Amino acid sequence: MNLTRQQVLDYVYPALVAQGGPSRSPNGLCLYNGPEGTHCAIGWLIGSHTAVEGSSVCDLAMTVLFPWLLADLQFYRQLQAAHDTASDRRDSDYNWVQALEPNFNRLASHFNLDFPPTVGVPADGP
Repeated sequence: MNLTRQQVLDYVYPALVAQGGPSRSPNGLCLYNGPEGTHCAIGWLIGSHTAVEGSSVCDLAMTVLFPWLLADLQFYRQLQAAHDTASDRRDSDYNWVQALEPNFNRLASHFNLDFPPTVGVPADGP
């Protein structure tokens, strides 16, 4: 994958907001690629590789499938952390989409990126 950090943010953040909640298995485990087309932050970038479930971003970066993760591992780890931190709470009145915004705002600020993104989710992915 050959996207800039800004392009990644412009793709992933609106995709997460549009899905409306975290990507989880029926028993509540976080998934890169979940039911009904949901994904976590990195899941939106890696496609539907089911063999990667349970692997950390660092583990994924070390595989031959995703060498681009290793090229900017700090950014991709923080991208996933922005998602994961919002996904940790599970109480019924918790608004996951609202929790994403400050996390992704901090990520953008740290890496000098524009936020909120102005680009929508492309129909065919990154």
